[in-house]
Amino acid sequence: ILTLLLAFIACLIIGVSFSVPDNEELLKQMFTRKVHSNKEYGLVVAGDSRVYRGVSSNIIGKELNMASLNLGFSSAGFNKTMFDLIDKKLKDKPGNIIILGISPFSLTNQAIGNGHIKRVGNLKTEEVIEYLYLSKLMNIFVPTDPIKLWDNIFKKKPAPNNYVQKINVDEGWVASDYLQPNQYHALKSYKKTMTGTQVSEKTIEGLYDKIGDWVSEGYLVYGYIPPSSADIEELERQYVSFNDYDIAKGFIRAGGKWISLKDNYTSFDGSHLDSTSAVNLSYEIANAIKSKTYLSSLSKNSIIRVNYYPFQSKYDSLNNFENEMDGFFVTDIAHSGNAVLLCDSSMEYLGLFNSKTDYIVNNKIEKLLVDLYVYYEDENTSAKIVFDIIQNGTSILWTGLQVTYIVKPKNWGNVKFEIPVPENITSNDKLKIYIINSGKTQVLVDDFRLSMY
Repeated sequence: ILTLLLAFIACLIIGVSFSVPDNEELLKQMFTRKVHSNKEYGLVVAGDSRVYRGVSSNIIGKELNMASLNLGFSSAGFNKTMFDLIDKKLKDKPGNIIILGISPFSLTNQAIGNGHIKRVGNLKTEEVIEYLYLSKLMNIFVPTDPIKLWDNIFKKKPAPNNYVQKINVDEGWVASDYLQPNQYHALKSYKKTMTGTQVSEKTIEGLYDKIGDWVSEGYLVYGYIPPSSADIEELERQYVSFNDYDIAKGFIRAGGKWISLKDNYTSFDGSHLDSTSAVNLSYEIANAIKSKTYLSSLSKNSIIRVNYYPFQSKYDSLNNFENEMDGFFVTDIAHSGNAVLLCDSSMEYLGLFNSKTDYIVNNKIEKLLVDLYVYYEDENTSAKIVFDIIQNGTSILWTGLQVTYIVKPKNWGNVKFEIPVPENITSNDKLKIYIINSGKTQVLVDDFRLSMY
């Protein structure tokens, strides 16, 4: 009996020590606490997934010496559902702080359904009790299988998962990364989402009214636009009529303070900040509030959006096609001037740049950035911008970005396409940048810029 008892105790200790709750359980616990806990805070950061993945409320709270909570939810919108939850979480004390991360989607008709908040709000009583009060105990006794337990004990690494999350249950922030970041990953799905919705003027006015109410009650209300990536921002502004300057202007007029972000941030999937950028953003927000460097009024020169490429380039080439003689199309709808580069039914490939790579190698270039404007009318256009690095007749890097994921038909849109320089590049290779237009539809290109960093 003693032997069995000792064996049981040993198994219990091993199980408790090496069992780890999975992310799905931790997320349930985190969001349940956001909705159902009665704990109040002096500082609340609210918004959609760009907030709950993109801001550490603990960092901001510690910098400002205030108890804080990240009140972000998936696909959240700013309406009464969100406002009531903010009111529930905020201590009724003048000088307490509300920080709103206003993404374009958070003001759309689709977002104000606030399905995520409502689903968590409708959890069964027993689920709320489990996630709210028993979770810490249950995390100790996580069910697991012997193989997983063996791997944990002997530090055997599991099969790599590109998506890495650190879920801070009490804080409400999920630090997120891809092991192999891809800032173009979300473009296709976001185009589909944005095609079917619009920014709601009624929602915007409701937000401004609520800001006015909070300010009249003595709360300090700050707003900012959560960074994502240059192409996602262009897509959103093309499709849902989001105007950064007007949003900031209305926010300030309602009594709020606007935080203009100046740092450089990177996204792991194109929409959400990686964990390092989320930490940097949190410090920037806290410092703007502490140092009072937020905007209380706007001028035409006020910076509203973050600059994703603030670095000094080692090489910069701009072609607006105005001085070209042959093969170019003169039109009154050019993005600038009168001449554009035309890709039409007669061609499948349109060259933009062709050069040896000796400059890249000799100057230790690490990144290449194409920045250009594109116009098309046919919704079935499949045109892509392509980077192609050729070594001894073989491509060592070939990658393309479909411009229709970013630009709306019958509109000039700004497309930025960045790639890292491959490690195996040599000075005798060739760099080609071109448009591949397999559908042979008409595509116009203007103001082509290549920068090297």
